[in-house]
Amino acid sequence: MSFKTVIRQLDTDPRDRSRGYLWKMVEDAQFCAVRRSDVRQWINTSLRVLTPSSSAKEQSCDFQLVPHSIDSGVPYIAVSYCWQTKEDHYGGDSFVHNAVHVLQNGRGRPSRARPEIISRAMQYAISVGVNRIWIDQECIDQDDPVDKEHGIQSMDLVYQHAYRTVALLDRYIDCEDDMRSITELMVQSFKESTGK
Repeated sequence: MSFKTVIRQLDTDPRDRSRGYLWKMVEDAQFCAVRRSDVRQWINTSLRVLTPSSSAKEQSCDFQLVPHSIDSGVPYIAVSYCWQTKEDHYGGDSFVHNAVHVLQNGRGRPSRARPEIISRAMQYAISVGVNRIWIDQECIDQDDPVDKEHGIQSMDLVYQHAYRTVALLDRYIDCEDDMRSITELMVQSFKESTGK
């Protein structure tokens, strides 16, 4: 099969056999792509982190979102975890009793991330002398499509510039075998990444 034949096949819309399919797909991808300069601008002007705040408590909030620049030198912990909906994880109203509230743009709202995720992450951050955490579900505005796209495209930079990145498991470690398995995975990953 010649190169020209392959290109014709790729450029043919499977639904109606019209030409220009490949070009349309390229145009669509370019339209959706975020320029790297926009991402860099977002991370320096729109990046937000969670921090405990006494002023947030006055408004019945546990944490507040504050602006943060990666160039500021102020450390933060980037948190990676498995998203779950409240319905997936909590039965009945147990979520309501454990709710964490976040002050965002002067107004309080229930957290989007599970309360124990925010609490565990902040406890760890404080234990290493840091009082800021970045959690994508909280710190990227999920209701703003532009902020969401820029935030998603910036995640590599957020993790790269974090003081530390932590990954929280979505299950409890119940026994020694669980811990041994995790240790073996981490050792193997370290060996692969360092070549040792």
